[in-house]
Amino acid sequence: LTTRHTGYRHLHGWADFAPLAVSPEAYSALLQRWLGVDDPTETLRSLWGVFGVQGLNDMVGHPVLAGIVTSLAISSGDAVAASRPELYHQAIAHLCQRRWKAPEHDERSRLEVLALIAGYEEAAWRMVAVTTVTSYASLAALGIDVELLRSGELLQSSPLDSEADIDQPWTWLHSSFADYLVSVRLHRLLNTDRTEAARLLREAIQYPEGWTESLRFLVEAASPAQRSWIAAEWDALIAEGDPGGVIGRVAGPLMSVHGIEINRSGSAEALLRRFVDNAQAEADARALAQPSMRDKLMRITAGDHSEALLRR
Repeated sequence: LTTRHTGYRHLHGWADFAPLAVSPEAYSALLQRWLGVDDPTETLRSLWGVFGVQGLNDMVGHPVLAGIVTSLAISSGDAVAASRPELYHQAIAHLCQRRWKAPEHDERSRLEVLALIAGYEEAAWRMVAVTTVTSYASLAALGIDVELLRSGELLQSSPLDSEADIDQPWTWLHSSFADYLVSVRLHRLLNTDRTEAARLLREAIQYPEGWTESLRFLVEAASPAQRSWIAAEWDALIAEGDPGGVIGRVAGPLMSVHGIEINRSGSAEALLRRFVDNAQAEADARALAQPSMRDKLMRITAGDHSEALLRR
């Protein structure tokens, strides 16, 4: 049950339990039953080829990921992606292509799948980034094709038996799908609108409730240069002030797994070095010569030695 990433509703009166991690032995047994075979070694070998033995154990230790990896490995015939963001991309595309609730129906066309994914992304952005938007009525008021979303499987709502039902909240069949889709929007902004991306990243890291898993997806999907840029934005925010160390506590673990250390001390020299490294990585050293960048760095590193640091 814990590996099912779709298909169950939360019912009133049912108890909630936190699922235990899936052990390698339990996952082997899961494969054996799912495939209906006595020995799942062949499938395990193909997955080991993608993730490595320890990498697979780490990935499928999370029950929902175990279900996603397995369903992709045995259903579509596509190569299973090695990264968590790519796994979610494949899983969402697969769920949107096939009507699992009505398997006798034809698969959706590519255009229908793309439209459904775009609708889910917009809904996730409004429901997670704009937390007041959760119902059929409020989504429809924003111009979102709610009937299109109702035809898919990732969002669940009560049947519209009465006019009052349009104000009932919708929920995701698994919250990690919404987290991933929000990260897709953030990643797109990294490539198209750095100013807006910087604003949102600063807001998200200062008020991380509801944002943390999306930020984790984003950092995993980002290029090394993009990760360094994100780290520099958070470094700068810490240098401006991080009462209680909230930013450092959230940003540190997100970045450390990728070999990037957040400048929790707010050191001016470390901060400037990060900006210089980013400019070199992006082959755009001219960025440091722009008046707006000079002003920003001078404000952050205000002190007797700021000018000398900037020159260096």
